Formats: sequence, C-alpha cells, structure tokens
Amino acid sequence: MIGAPEDYSAPASPFRIQKFIAFLRKYWWLPVLTLTLALGAATAFFLLATPTFVSSAAMWETEKMNLPEGATFTQDQQTYLGTQSELLRSGRLRQLTLARLQAAGTNAVPLDKDGNPWA
Repeated sequence: MIGAPEDYSAPASPFRIQKFIAFLRKYWWLPVLTLTLALGAATAFFLLATPTFVSSAAMWETEKMNLPEGATFTQDQQTYLGTQSELLRSGRLRQLTLARLQAAGTNAVPLDKDGNPWA
C-alpha cells in the first residue's frame, strides 16, 4: 500500500543480558581468577621493582631584607650567593647526602657505568 506506515523495528541485538548472567553463574571463577592474578602481578612488580629517585633543586635568595621600624639590610650579593652556591656544590655535603641515602635504604642511588653515584 502506498503511504502506509511501515514497521521499522530495530534488529535484535545478538548480546543478551540473560546469556551473560548465565555465563557468569557458570564461570564465576574466571573473572575472579583474572582479577587475582592481575592484582598479584601488580603487587609483585611494586614490591620487587628497584626504587629510583632523582632530585633537582634551585635556590632563590632575596637581595634586600626588610627589618622592623623601616630599616633594610642588604647583603653583599657576590660573596653571599657565591658562598651558598659553593657550599651546596661541596664534595663534603655530597658525601654526607649519599651516605644518608644509602643508610636509609629507601631509595636506590643512581650509579653511572663506573659504579660512581650519578651526578
């Protein structure tokens, strides 16, 4: 018939929720086993992986310090910042830092190809 409304129903979906539930009732152990193995592998990886921590820092200093009652104090920048920079780069401070990291045992100290701590 011309102009008659036609029945346009959606095709039946091949996925049925009842089949899925029946599958889960029969093979309930499969998702549980998969989840257990995945969590076990992730835990083992987390516990057995060598911890690595690399740090970098920057030092910011002000040129002028405001004191109470409006007074100001200006540090000699060439000597003060140079002294602080050399102290932070000193071999003694580096040795103490490496000794503390190795004694703590919480982080692995990155080593270069010669076995020396990586700078």
